[in-house]
Amino acid sequence: MASAQHGGRGTWYQVGLYAQGLLPAAVGLVLGVAGLLALVELGAGGFAPLAGGDEGTCELRKMYFLPELRGAGMGARLLAHVLRSARAAGFTRCYLETLTGMDDAARLYRRFGFEPLQAPLGATGHHGCDRWMARGL
Repeated sequence: MASAQHGGRGTWYQVGLYAQGLLPAAVGLVLGVAGLLALVELGAGGFAPLAGGDEGTCELRKMYFLPELRGAGMGARLLAHVLRSARAAGFTRCYLETLTGMDDAARLYRRFGFEPLQAPLGATGHHGCDRWMARGL
């Protein structure tokens, strides 16, 4: 099941082995350790108000999946869910930062309407990122 942690106007989604609607049923696996069930993290993503940005802009944060699960459409489903949730939280624009070389991710973001920016927004502290994108919600 996907778990969500809410903090003010931000939400973080952690995708585990039983992420309903996000992962194919065939991926499900339960690990038993001394009678305890462990949820293996397969990916995550979320949004939060953009630090140093305007009130209507959120930042897409930590969007990722394990390499062996990429290309199965789960990132698109999670991104769609995160964007709907950000809109429902009252944001009007979503901003993200990424790196050169993350070409599959950039293609996904462009498919969802994100457009490249010439410079970063806000004060995220992600000084290693060299690609910035945003889209309206």
